[in-house]
Amino acid sequence: MIRTVPCRQGTPNHSLLLPRQPQERPAQPRRLPQGSRRHLRYQAGTVVLQSEIDSLFAPAATVTSVTPATGPAAGGTTVTIRGTRRAGVSAVKFGAAAGIALVVVSDTELRVKAPAGATGAVNVVVSADSGDVTKTGGFT
Repeated sequence: MIRTVPCRQGTPNHSLLLPRQPQERPAQPRRLPQGSRRHLRYQAGTVVLQSEIDSLFAPAATVTSVTPATGPAAGGTTVTIRGTRRAGVSAVKFGAAAGIALVVVSDTELRVKAPAGATGAVNVVVSADSGDVTKTGGFT
């Protein structure tokens, strides 16, 4: 008997233990559009390491640079954020304030206008379908 086990990318680092049955290698998942619901099929009783599940899904987005790193408190600065897996990005926050006019240029670059805010360094949080990524003190 094969059970379908829902899995989410970014789950805690744990193993999955299903009721014991004869073991069989996992079926290879089909390639689905980014953000789609995914199910893995394993023979009941199979112990599946979290690292094996993670290897079947794309890793989380990353932020490598925020340019320019400074702007006026009045906002309006167009900021370029570079990193990996930008295609699934749905929002950018500068501290608690949401960025304006988000444009995903490519899978490695996006542009967004910084909102008005208080002076001082704030975290830049990129929200993607693979989870949130924070660049600590990324914009002043």
